[in-house]
Amino acid sequence: MAEGKKDTWKSIKTGFARTTQKVLTKVGQAEETKNQQYVDELAKTEQLYTSLKRVHENATKYLELLRSQSVEQNEAAQDILALYDANTPEYLMAMRQLEISADIDKQRILLDQHIRQFFTGPLGEYIPQFKDIKERAKIMESRKIDMDRYYREYSGLLSKPNSDKSRLSHMEAKYNAMKEGYYGLESEMMQDMPRLQQDCSVLLTPFIAAFVKATALYNTNISETYNASFSSFAHIKPEQYAHHRKPITPQDSSEAYHNYRSSFGGAPGLLASPSSLHSSPPPSSSSSTSSSSSSTRPGSVYGGGYQNSNYGEPSAPVISGTIPIESAKPMPVFTTTPPPSHHHDHHDHPPTSSTATTTTGLYPTIDTTKIVDVFSSDPSQNYQTPLHVPPTTTTPYPTSLKAKAIYDFAGEDEGEVPFKKGDIIVIHNTD
Repeated sequence: MAEGKKDTWKSIKTGFARTTQKVLTKVGQAEETKNQQYVDELAKTEQLYTSLKRVHENATKYLELLRSQSVEQNEAAQDILALYDANTPEYLMAMRQLEISADIDKQRILLDQHIRQFFTGPLGEYIPQFKDIKERAKIMESRKIDMDRYYREYSGLLSKPNSDKSRLSHMEAKYNAMKEGYYGLESEMMQDMPRLQQDCSVLLTPFIAAFVKATALYNTNISETYNASFSSFAHIKPEQYAHHRKPITPQDSSEAYHNYRSSFGGAPGLLASPSSLHSSPPPSSSSSTSSSSSSTRPGSVYGGGYQNSNYGEPSAPVISGTIPIESAKPMPVFTTTPPPSHHHDHHDHPPTSSTATTTTGLYPTIDTTKIVDVFSSDPSQNYQTPLHVPPTTTTPYPTSLKAKAIYDFAGEDEGEVPFKKGDIIVIHNTD
């Protein structure tokens, strides 16, 4: 225990003495031994060490990423295979994709083995030499500081005529010993650092060549694997399905968004679509019909609903029964009879007798229960036309309607008419 305390105290004294020497050197109160050629060689060696470590780390990460990619690709192929029934053409194509994933993983394993054997492995064994040089440079720095402080103390004793000779002799011996250790290590370092830099420049080329060749072979082999199976998928044109029409009922037409809660003032059977809940302002007055000044969002299925930030908790009813038709002149007079509602619960008001309503103006009033969305929020459902509304005996149904497109539609087959946003479309037939 006594020896341990003695060594600790000695280390503290040495550390304090070295710190004092650094401070005195920095403020110009002590001389510093410096070899600029050594400083330059050490800087080049340390920069090369940093670069080699990054190359080794990135090559290792590259192999790990390829492994992770192979695992994900294999899992995706298995998931795709599970989508199809066995003994179908699609199942066989998915099975082929799973086989391709397995073949690619075999090529990846060969790449991994080759790179580890001829690149990352040898490079990983070579790099520690640079780390050793860095540790020796730290030892040399400590020796330089000790040598300089011993010289400072020795010079101070020499300057005093009555100095203790034994102490002077002891300090001279310490200085000479540290001087020998410092310059001996400096000479060794000045030989090793240029030698290591030159050797690295020669050896690094084969290392990189091994990496490039292995990577090129891997890419060639997986390309051949894909090309061999391309014929199985050549007849499929994915671009034709990029904008595939959705098969389910559009959201704005779905029965799920009808609101049958009439206790809040809404009419039974009135649709409250998700888009109209936040876009249709409340009407200025209560009415069963809407005029041409209605700000109903084009594309809402029935043109109205309940406006509230929290869906399912209506505040004020917004009743609108128009479709957005733009015309150069007022449309003919319409007379329509609303059908009786078939959806009532114990909170609904009993159905009232039907009465005919006649409205003139730019936007005709039409039975909202017979209307399908003209401009749907789903682009694939655009250019739908209103369902046929049976004309009354007094006024015939107009032979054509005009509508303004709010989406671009390229048309998916020869029977569909393409149009662009803002085009005015004349609808001649609504059947």
